[in-house]
Amino acid sequence: MFENYAAIFLAKKDKLKLPKEFEFLNNDTSFSIDDFVQLDDSTVYYFIRQWTKSDDNTLKDLASRIINRNPLKLVETKKLMKYVDNQEKIKAVLTDKGFEPEYSLLHDDPTETPYSPYSPKGAEDQTNVITNIFVLDRENKPKEISQLSNVVKTLAEDQSTFSIYLPEECKSQTLSILGSDGK
Repeated sequence: MFENYAAIFLAKKDKLKLPKEFEFLNNDTSFSIDDFVQLDDSTVYYFIRQWTKSDDNTLKDLASRIINRNPLKLVETKKLMKYVDNQEKIKAVLTDKGFEPEYSLLHDDPTETPYSPYSPKGAEDQTNVITNIFVLDRENKPKEISQLSNVVKTLAEDQSTFSIYLPEECKSQTLSILGSDGK
């Protein structure tokens, strides 16, 4: 939102007065720690509330979403390429609905590993026996659990999703473009 405000300000310098607290948005002004300390919640929310009355529709929309607690909505897909292949179609949906994709279409791709597998050296290794979980296999020999359990083995793999954030008004069409469940 601050980038959008800075772009609007720089394009319309003669018509808009940049609040003193946000002069750091002007590329000509350096931003110090003291300037940052002056930005408390009240100051930021005051200007966000002011931006809800902006002539710029994108700035007004983003500010209104914060004030009215109406964030961009999440669409998850497991396949990044599905998004990449359809990105222009999704941007067209946003544009058709009056949104600027540059500011109203965000994405990220978080990855996590919910379980860190053990490094088993064998049941005869005393430190391994103490720290790892062993179960008996079909031959009654102890094996580390991640070697026998597909569930545990799956937990040890990277789990990733590709998340898209966009206005609620565009979510159903985006899901249609990506496939009904986004996957």
